Amino acid sequence: MGGVSTTVSRISEDPAEVRKVVRAVVGASRAIKNPQNRDDVVDYIGTLFKLDRASAEEFYRRLMPSLSTSGVVDRDKIKLVVDSAVERGLTSKPPDPNRLVDFSFARELGS
Repeated sequence: MGGVSTTVSRISEDPAEVRKVVRAVVGASRAIKNPQNRDDVVDYIGTLFKLDRASAEEFYRRLMPSLSTSGVVDRDKIKLVVDSAVERGLTSKPPDPNRLVDFSFARELGS
């Protein structure tokens, strides 16, 4: 899926806002991945994307591995996104994945 993105200047100017957004995204990911919420999430996916039940369940099944309940993702997944951007012509020079991410806000949340 995606992630939270911002600029270095936004982090410097309003770290409290960045912290709130990261907390909300991680909280939503935890709620979505909670097995107790599965049926509600599948129903929501079906309604949002106008899918029949089977298609919504397949969407859910494919969504689950992409969500991080910690807000931190593996570097190899970041590299896949960078490689995809290069492949699609969105950038000609792949940026260093280590310069693209700052997991400090997510790490403040703990697990």
